[in-house]
Amino acid sequence: MNSISDTGPVHAGNDEPWTDDRILRALGEWGWAPEGTQTINTDDYRLLLRPAGFGNDAHVPRVDSGRPPEELVREINRTARERGYTEAVWSIYPTTRPHALADTLLRLGGRVLDEGALLSLAVPADGRFDVGPTPGVQVRRVRDAADLTDYRRIISTVYDQPLPSAEAIADEAAGIATDHAGCRFVAYIDGRPAGTGAIAVRADGSASLFGAATYLAYRRRGAYRAIMAERVRWAAEKRVPVLLVSGRLATSAPIMLRLGFTDRGRTRNIGLPTDPARTGAAD
Repeated sequence: MNSISDTGPVHAGNDEPWTDDRILRALGEWGWAPEGTQTINTDDYRLLLRPAGFGNDAHVPRVDSGRPPEELVREINRTARERGYTEAVWSIYPTTRPHALADTLLRLGGRVLDEGALLSLAVPADGRFDVGPTPGVQVRRVRDAADLTDYRRIISTVYDQPLPSAEAIADEAAGIATDHAGCRFVAYIDGRPAGTGAIAVRADGSASLFGAATYLAYRRRGAYRAIMAERVRWAAEKRVPVLLVSGRLATSAPIMLRLGFTDRGRTRNIGLPTDPARTGAAD
């Protein structure tokens, strides 16, 4: 069954203060990893190989290396290609090394898939988080297959992904009751499914926000903000000290900045084919 999971690294000493440097480092380490993901961790990089049904691209959420960028690209592309992945998506952060990696990927034919703002929020201990008025919006925590179907249908529509089968959704829903490390929410406007959002506690004690999607017809109605309030409340109940997220510059990032999130810099996702015949990264 699938569940919300995080294969992020465990930081020694979870009581370490959440300084600016630690927050920026943590923002550059997380990658969404559904159950069944194969994770390859080396001293130089982290590679996520997600299971079938989650796209045909590998994800490189962390690169911190003194090796030449071309050498890293060849090695990671070869590993991903041998496992059947046609593209690798590289997440570029302020902490990414070598610093020339992004330019190298673009020179080899990579394309920028999206750009985001790296954001953080200190979780209020009482869980109170003013998001402004959200008339007509109700938020429901995903607890069963019916809720999960609404959640998956919104995600599939907004991100143009195939909707999982009823059997797959039922299998995923079976694990919700025992999944205490994260949860998902659906916002309803006038009783109709409108938007989604999720949260997962990381091994370092922080929590990552992800899974946000809103039907175009319901945008600017408060669905995203209402779900954010529930995620902050849930995080406070779990005694999570800080929330971490990469927000899209054109949609969610401006909302979060208005709500009080701290801007920590920018990130880019760059997609590069793993086939050396399509790039200049010959084996």
